[in-house]
Amino acid sequence: MKKVLVVSSSPDIEQRLARMVEKGAIPKEDYSIFVEKFGEESSASDGHFANVFTIDDLRNRVAIDAGVEQCRAWGPFDLVITTDEYSVILAAELRDRLAIPGPKLSEMLKFRDKVIMKESLLGSSVPTPAFYTIEQLLNDHSLLPVVVKPRSYAGSKGISVLNMPQEVLELANTFQGTLTDKEVAFTEFSLNDLELEEFIVGEILHIDGYILGGEVIFCVPSQYVGTCLNYINGQPLASHSVEDREEHKRCLEFSKQVHAVMQLPDGAFHLEAFLTSSGERVFLEIGARPGGSYVVPSIEYATGLNLDVAHIQCQLGIAPKVPGDDSEQFGWVVFPKQAPQAHSPKVREVSVPDLSGYLSPTWTYLPTNDDDYTGNFFSYTSNLGAFVFNSLDHRLMKDTLQHLMMNYRVGAEHQ
Repeated sequence: MKKVLVVSSSPDIEQRLARMVEKGAIPKEDYSIFVEKFGEESSASDGHFANVFTIDDLRNRVAIDAGVEQCRAWGPFDLVITTDEYSVILAAELRDRLAIPGPKLSEMLKFRDKVIMKESLLGSSVPTPAFYTIEQLLNDHSLLPVVVKPRSYAGSKGISVLNMPQEVLELANTFQGTLTDKEVAFTEFSLNDLELEEFIVGEILHIDGYILGGEVIFCVPSQYVGTCLNYINGQPLASHSVEDREEHKRCLEFSKQVHAVMQLPDGAFHLEAFLTSSGERVFLEIGARPGGSYVVPSIEYATGLNLDVAHIQCQLGIAPKVPGDDSEQFGWVVFPKQAPQAHSPKVREVSVPDLSGYLSPTWTYLPTNDDDYTGNFFSYTSNLGAFVFNSLDHRLMKDTLQHLMMNYRVGAEHQ
């Protein structure tokens, strides 16, 4: 029996892992868990596993050091596996400090630090947005517009677009952190370390799949409707699978091209790319983990493949079952909570438009009266409504998503 350390920032990781074992998706190994439960009032274990160490914040170095020593006492471990975006760096640090085989911190930074991420592709055949120093932008206004983004966050947290020279000057004069400074050490959840990159015009694709034995075994492309940046500014976000099978092949080749340079570890990946009007795919970002929002359930409903489970399986050396070519189309739409207000309004009315002539959802979440109308609008799972669809009719899928985005309403008190 292997000794496996599972590193996660998912508060429900104990239940999820226990279900995978119970269903036979993963073997009954000797699992220990190191989990961040950010914002949770209780850090107590659910009792599914004997060894569980909880910290409150990935920026808490004292807690992390204590956790390393606890894991040392539990070990030695055969391997360390991860579940999500924010466990990647901690897992790599644990491998380094406990001398456990697997991807080290120096290898994994390129999947979290957006400056190192782009640098790793420079000189390769993968088209990538240029990134700039503030001095370049001050001296050459023709480079505008540019995208400003934190090096360490995901989901468009902290992103903005600079269109005017005055905005560049204001950033240069007022910002107290670092701007595209590759010499600065990576810091989790830092809004003080930013990168400045070229603004690319195009549709945004996300390509979700998994790596096993160092090879891209499966991937499926989808297209966003709306943007993650607009979502955190209060607008709905949707996505639908790509119908064109030739585009599937092109996205598979693009994924292999990126993997050949970046060398993703075994497990799931979430690759985002621009599709320009000329048909070029330009690298946007990549995560060495399953996609967020409702990517995982929508793919599972359509294909039977759960990428959360596949991510764990691949890291354990287990081959997931590859979906067939007869899978359905899929899509999802999510409606964000609104920015916090002083009086913290509650939900008072939910209006779902008539879906006669449209698709019926495969899965739905609707808020109820007295739910919070405002809150963490960076979260995709704490929202004001979400729908997942599966169908063989791609056109009807897209029409249904657009219909909901235009007509779904949530009312609140004191509006």
